[in-house]
Amino acid sequence: MALVASQYAPAANDYTQHGPYEWESQKTGMRMEPSTGCRGRQCSMTVTVTRPQLKPGEGYAPDRKPPFPIVFFLNGFQMVSTYYKDYVELLTSWGYVTVQYDLPAFVVPTDSAEVRYLQQMLDWLEGQHNTIGTFVHGLIDMERMAVSGHSRGAKLAALHLAQNPKVKTAYLIDPVDSDKRFRKESVENPSAVRALATGSGWQVGIVGAEKVGSCNPVGANYENFWAAVGNGSWLTVVSNSSHSQFLKAPPLAAAFFNFLCGTGGTSAKDVILATRPGLVAWMEGALYQPCPSGAASSNGGPSELRARSYLDAFFQWVQRMEMQAVLKFIVKEPAAPAVDAEDPQTAEHVNAGASI
Repeated sequence: MALVASQYAPAANDYTQHGPYEWESQKTGMRMEPSTGCRGRQCSMTVTVTRPQLKPGEGYAPDRKPPFPIVFFLNGFQMVSTYYKDYVELLTSWGYVTVQYDLPAFVVPTDSAEVRYLQQMLDWLEGQHNTIGTFVHGLIDMERMAVSGHSRGAKLAALHLAQNPKVKTAYLIDPVDSDKRFRKESVENPSAVRALATGSGWQVGIVGAEKVGSCNPVGANYENFWAAVGNGSWLTVVSNSSHSQFLKAPPLAAAFFNFLCGTGGTSAKDVILATRPGLVAWMEGALYQPCPSGAASSNGGPSELRARSYLDAFFQWVQRMEMQAVLKFIVKEPAAPAVDAEDPQTAEHVNAGASI
């Protein structure tokens, strides 16, 4: 189903650009309680909170004043939070408080233990929000919370969504699930795909790398997550991209990651530029903008999305990117009824989703 740009009036919300705010970050050391299941150095972390900052001489935007929604952005396996600053800065500029954390080098808790870290961080953030003089005093709306992440961080984000009713939505950047070779499924390392599939049609935003390699293997990559999520979910596949190109690492580190994961013909900079507008657009629908009647159901589709005028500029951008073969964008729709495969008049209408 094609999107016709002329259907729309000009829209102010251009999520390819920074929003009305600047941003400011603060790091805090924290130690997880043993009740989370952490052990030794696994219990130590550095939390980075990034908040919207007023531009000189300007006040708060009328439609996005504090308290702001909160989004946790989770690192990929053995990655660090600074590699994802491009996503965090854009998101924060549109009026979100973003939270990241780093564990000590070469420390990897079990997935089930790390998922339990969230509650302690939420308790701490709520205390900070309510305490005069803190970095985020009065700035956080604890009722509007979402998660995002890359690779293993995207898997953890999916587990948070499936297990924690406080989490409103998730945006998964080239997620990687449990696999038989490196991280087998177990009680301590549960499958996020399985958790999503047993839910009630979770609506999730997903981005996938077109190139498949050892870091995003067949059977554990974005395709499996896409099969598990509900109608109304978004899928963006970035052309000529690999798993390690969704982050911005120093040159030597980036070269090593590309050696391990493979590389596509698109630069990491362009992969990030093709990914982050969708992150903001997805969060807007879940945390800022009211949905039109019926759009919050698990049967959401392009026709409902068109009613959301705040996404006008985003869908116009998507159309341009598809025409330039930068990406492919799909909204998941209900499966079509079974038809006679030999009947061309009905078989041609069977598809897995609608391209925008």
